[in-house]
Amino acid sequence: KLSEEKFRFITENTSDIICQHDLEGRYTFISRSLKSSLGYEIDEMMGKVAFDFIHPEDYQYVINAHEEFIKKGENEMLTYRFKKKDNSYLWFETSSTNIIDNENVVIGLQTCSRDVSEHIATAKKMEIALAKEKEFSKMKSDFVSMASHQFRTPLTVIYSNTELLELKASSLEQKTLDVIAPISNRIRIEVDRMTELMNNILVFAKYETEYEFDLNTGKYWV
Repeated sequence: KLSEEKFRFITENTSDIICQHDLEGRYTFISRSLKSSLGYEIDEMMGKVAFDFIHPEDYQYVINAHEEFIKKGENEMLTYRFKKKDNSYLWFETSSTNIIDNENVVIGLQTCSRDVSEHIATAKKMEIALAKEKEFSKMKSDFVSMASHQFRTPLTVIYSNTELLELKASSLEQKTLDVIAPISNRIRIEVDRMTELMNNILVFAKYETEYEFDLNTGKYWV
């Protein structure tokens, strides 16, 4: 009797929905917090099968988990959608415990469920935001790659024409060569510097893309 009183005190003073079911999933006990979360009166849910309120897309997943739990008794947190009285759905996170008799035979189960709709919505928004960020990062990386390769062509032309100019000027008098040499040398140095800059930008863009991809998968890039 004392144990039952403690149990009822807990169930009546928690926002989590604590229920007991028979092996077919019919409600045999429901905590008062059910009404505030789902809108149902306790009397109208007693004896009904909880599985009938599961979202069709989550139904088989919950049934399979229930059957597996009855066999093995290994607790697993389930996340699924449950129908409210107004026919909308909220996301539940539920843990289960087997109810056994004096001969250690499973005769039912007790569940503890909480509304995680807000958490799911936030996670979904983050997933969408990360997908957009990944798409933007790829676009940026593609643009940087394209721009870098576009720069290479004129730089190559400039460099090769500088060499050609020096070759043509080699037949000129030394005074003229002394004027041309530092100019062509400065052009080559600047072309090399621009080429190195383009390579660094490509490497940075590649690392940045890999880092954002790792965030999207929940792993950190090293």
